[in-house]
Amino acid sequence: MMKTISAILMASLALTTAVCASANDNQLVALNPSSTGLSHHGMSVQRAQAIVDLTRKAFDGLKDRAIVSVRKDPRGFIVIPSQPILLGSGEDTLQAQESYVISDDLTSITQHIGDEHITKQLPVESPLPE
Repeated sequence: MMKTISAILMASLALTTAVCASANDNQLVALNPSSTGLSHHGMSVQRAQAIVDLTRKAFDGLKDRAIVSVRKDPRGFIVIPSQPILLGSGEDTLQAQESYVISDDLTSITQHIGDEHITKQLPVESPLPE
């Protein structure tokens, strides 16, 4: 019985892996991050990477940090780093979720940390890849 269940689970895993591997690189496979570990929520890997690159150019503190998610929402493109940022020190240290919002027209980026935000203008660049 256990061998049968194990075989079914292994076959299911193999099928899921094959489906994910056969998906077009420009399409999001549900719940499957790209090979870079970046979840790109319905946009191409190239487009998500261009958005991450814009964010890293605007905020130097992100150069060595992992980005785990890029998604589109009504505010623009949302970029989420992998770990919350630590605010304060000692017993007063708090964790705050950090996010970056790039406007739809790619002219500005806003860093959100807790209730604080900083907006910067982005240089005019070529359009994002589709």
